[in-house]
Amino acid sequence: NSIAEPTAVALGIFDGVHAGHKLIIRKAVKCSEKGLVPAVFTFDVDSISQKHGKEYEYIFSENYKHKILENMGVKYTYSPKMTDICKMNGEEFAYRILCRKMNAKTVVCGENFRFGDKRAGDIKLLEQLGKEFHFEVHPMPMLFHTHAPISSSRIRHALAEGDIPTANYMLGRPYMISGRV
Repeated sequence: NSIAEPTAVALGIFDGVHAGHKLIIRKAVKCSEKGLVPAVFTFDVDSISQKHGKEYEYIFSENYKHKILENMGVKYTYSPKMTDICKMNGEEFAYRILCRKMNAKTVVCGENFRFGDKRAGDIKLLEQLGKEFHFEVHPMPMLFHTHAPISSSRIRHALAEGDIPTANYMLGRPYMISGRV
């Protein structure tokens, strides 16, 4: 089903919904002041087996990620399996997903966002496609902690090392685990 209302779409995997991700999502949510409905395009983390050639380990479950997004004011979240999208080229993604499926009028993402088959698309391509398909693109700068970008991989590393204060700082909230005991 397609979204009928015009949207502001935040793009990203958003694993952990860390401080940098929150900037992107908040920018999309703020577009509600311009009459756009906040939406997120992400991937079902359970469908991601590898990222950057390494086995993918996610920080939060898919359900917990969706709760965080909802609590931030996101009305729509489209979270397909990575395999359903990863072979699309950039133009297909922009047209089929952002325009047709999500009715995007504004797209917000990190300045290092990559998309399309083999991650060939970058911000410049997304901006060109935005002009063609009538959506604005707002790239957001990366946030830094101790002279390096805040990233999900750095958070996973901090958690593996038992450095909970650093992980919490980069997450922008206390880390927690949810499950049945």
